[in-house]
Amino acid sequence: MEVQYESIIIRLAAHFSAKGCCVIIVGLLSLFSVLAFAPQAHADDLDTGYMFYLKSKGATDGTGWRHKGAEGSAYIHIMEHRGDHCRLYIDGALDREGRGAKNCMVGEAWADRDGQYRIHNTVRDAHMGNADYHYARLTAWAPYGEGSTNGVWSPDCSKKAEKLPILNIE
Repeated sequence: MEVQYESIIIRLAAHFSAKGCCVIIVGLLSLFSVLAFAPQAHADDLDTGYMFYLKSKGATDGTGWRHKGAEGSAYIHIMEHRGDHCRLYIDGALDREGRGAKNCMVGEAWADRDGQYRIHNTVRDAHMGNADYHYARLTAWAPYGEGSTNGVWSPDCSKKAEKLPILNIE
């Protein structure tokens, strides 16, 4: 790609005065550097699978940490659940390694029925003191005994998911 940029700049230089060319070159270089190094602020609404098999009362399991692009609900599609119902959480963390991890749930969410839902949480929520928490994970806990659930989730809701029902009981 560098060769393409250089040939564009050389062609522009041939058509403009030296002063005008410098302005254009500086502008193009600034634009390319902004595009190349801009932080990713978009929502992470790509679905990834989860499968929790909790073998006994009190067991927990969680997904890997994922970047959460914006404050707001997470998306979950519960495709199957068996046995005792699992309680679901959205945990927040400062980084991809889970540093400073904490429960960022609003109310309670249960994997007791199949379907597509939003889960309210406070990851990235400045009003709740979590503005620095940029990573989220889905976690399950077995409060009653053996149970399992699987499906897909994403830390941010897509535009289509914004109208889904809320799973949390407040």
